[in-house]
Amino acid sequence: MEEWAAWAGLAPRTLSRRFVLETGLTFSAWRRRCLLLRSVEMLIAGESVTAVAIDLGYETVSSFIELFRRQFGTTPGRYLKRSSG
Repeated sequence: MEEWAAWAGLAPRTLSRRFVLETGLTFSAWRRRCLLLRSVEMLIAGESVTAVAIDLGYETVSSFIELFRRQFGTTPGRYLKRSSG
């Protein structure tokens, strides 16, 4: 957020408030959604759950799986089986 604020010539707090006004999401919520959408692309392309979790910077594979399950209502493995079936 600080890098984006500097690029935009704004204070980080100003950018944070404007970000919520424009998107309806906090920066961290927006970033999390972007990462999860990217994870779906990577999984569909054949990447393993472990590789996706590591590549996207999650601390552990289990934390990635739990976040994915909370967002999509299923685990990454089940999600793939449903989408390919």
